[in-house]
Amino acid sequence: MPTFDVIIQGKTYHVEIPDPGASAPAPAELPRRPRVPVARPAVPVSGNDGDEVRAPMPGTILSIEAAVGQAVDSGQVLCTLEAMKMKNPIRAIRAGTVATIAVQVGQTVAYGDLLVTLA
Repeated sequence: MPTFDVIIQGKTYHVEIPDPGASAPAPAELPRRPRVPVARPAVPVSGNDGDEVRAPMPGTILSIEAAVGQAVDSGQVLCTLEAMKMKNPIRAIRAGTVATIAVQVGQTVAYGDLLVTLA
């Protein structure tokens, strides 16, 4: 390993430079932690008959594409939910008419919160 004496502002420093061809020590393997399953809340994302459309995840309502009294098809986008900087379209579970809209643009919702009710 080459060594040098370097003088900076009148003070001498002894410097050792490692050989560039020498290999670095292998990184130590970190112990692995066992995976623990995470329980989800026991809140249904939609009602049994598809009348209630609920939030599948916590987030913020970005837009509402449906209106009360509007006829919607199965799979039609009702609103858009932003979660973790991703836009998630929330779709009708079945064809029907929008009976109520329980949220507003900019509202924060939790998992399982009611978004839209279909009639």
